[in-house]
Amino acid sequence: MEDIDFSIDETDPDVTTEWKTLVGKFSDLNVHKILQKYLETCQTDIEALANACKQIEDIISWPDLKKQKKKDRAEHEHHMFFDVLLDLVQKIPYSHPAHGYLVILLKVQFPTKLGCMSYNISDDGHGTLCGPESQKEIDSYINMCSFLARLSAAGEEYFSLAIWNFRQNLEYDRSDNTSEHFGGDLAGCIMWIFYAGQWLFQKVAHCHAVLDSHDEQTWECGPLYTGPVLGLARWRF
Repeated sequence: MEDIDFSIDETDPDVTTEWKTLVGKFSDLNVHKILQKYLETCQTDIEALANACKQIEDIISWPDLKKQKKKDRAEHEHHMFFDVLLDLVQKIPYSHPAHGYLVILLKVQFPTKLGCMSYNISDDGHGTLCGPESQKEIDSYINMCSFLARLSAAGEEYFSLAIWNFRQNLEYDRSDNTSEHFGGDLAGCIMWIFYAGQWLFQKVAHCHAVLDSHDEQTWECGPLYTGPVLGLARWRF
């Protein structure tokens, strides 16, 4: 794998006490170390995936539908896990194979839980929906789009996030943006096309379902495009 340092400096002020705080066996730092070990060994150790899954099983609570308190704790830990993972994703260059290995890990370990990860991706959380400003934010934004597109192509559909991404960047007047910022935004769209283009084309251009009011509102068009919410016209635009 292309050389990249996945380690974290535990003396860094950004690695706060909260990151190190144990809740049972769970802590953000422990999650990061599991992901780091997996990414450092997954190309050379055939047991890397199984080991990472076992370690995750050991530290995360799993829902007990008969016990609300345990269920709430499990859901909280799942969201915390996704927060750490998405933070790492943003630091991995969009073309790096680590994105693909993380997709495999998530598909194996969380086959029914990935839908809830959408709640971890928000304007103030991870930049996928808000316009990046600094070069660091632009890079993080592109890396995130690459990862979500790969997940979507693998069967975990983040269609609303893709639509919002394209709407923001292509269906609004961006003339006030600098070329650097606009270029970064467009690069995010390119990630969706490159890694999930066929899936996205089928969802947008070949949708034959009758949309309800919720879908119409969720996937509404930007001011520069006045055609139907889904269909070939929007894809061509």
